[in-house]
Amino acid sequence: MSKLNMPLKDGIGTRLQEERKKIGLSQMELADLAGIGKMTQFQYEKGTNLPTLKYISSIIPAGIDIQYVLFGVRTNSIDVQDWQKKEIEKKALSLLAKNEAELGNMDDDKRYLMFTLLVSQLTTSMAQDNLTKSSNE
Repeated sequence: MSKLNMPLKDGIGTRLQEERKKIGLSQMELADLAGIGKMTQFQYEKGTNLPTLKYISSIIPAGIDIQYVLFGVRTNSIDVQDWQKKEIEKKALSLLAKNEAELGNMDDDKRYLMFTLLVSQLTTSMAQDNLTKSSNE
């Protein structure tokens, strides 16, 4: 299975709730910020519904660690050197360009969200590869 096709990690709702509390917002405050109702926020946190891309893009500016919410890996826990970050960003831009037809017409917000998600997933994959290599040595 391609690393870009990896399923989202179980527990998204729990991690979303943890991140919301970490930044000091109530369910209602985060729901308002995201432009959704409190019940929808409750369902996302309970795990009965998965968050939409529109929702995810709207909570990034609040300081939510989206990589952690979706993939279970904290952004600050991955040690990436500058040259690696540049390579990851180039690969994300390349993947975005190659798949633009499939993704459809994207406005700047959606393009940025997709770029952010690709960078997060590629960074996580790189970290997992590094862990696998070091444990096999």
